[in-house]
Amino acid sequence: MDTTSAGACRAPWPGGLRYDAWMTKITRGRAPVAAIILIVLGTLFLLANLGLIPRLGPLIAQWWPLILIVVGASLLWRRS
Repeated sequence: MDTTSAGACRAPWPGGLRYDAWMTKITRGRAPVAAIILIVLGTLFLLANLGLIPRLGPLIAQWWPLILIVVGASLLWRRS
């Protein structure tokens, strides 16, 4: 086991790697998809609040099932 200067004990993660090395390994090469989605959604809602584009509420209220299906299908597609 690896210990830090503060005396905290770090157990090795899968493959005998420390947590920080393990997280770097699993996140390397992945696009920041969640961050991009949040930025785009925030921008759209801001533009709607400023009146520059139509309100998004009625659109989302009508199409939310399709949005869930698309998100679920993309998650399933990425797993295989």
